[in-house]
Amino acid sequence: FDSEFQFTDTFVKDGGHWRLLAGHVSKLPASQH
Repeated sequence: FDSEFQFTDTFVKDGGHWRLLAGHVSKLPASQH
């Protein structure tokens, strides 16, 4: 079992606090060796 994940998170500053605007997780194809 071999897989990699790529995370992409977008934060915005809201009233002096960081808030998660969008979150995305991509499962990358397993590398072929």
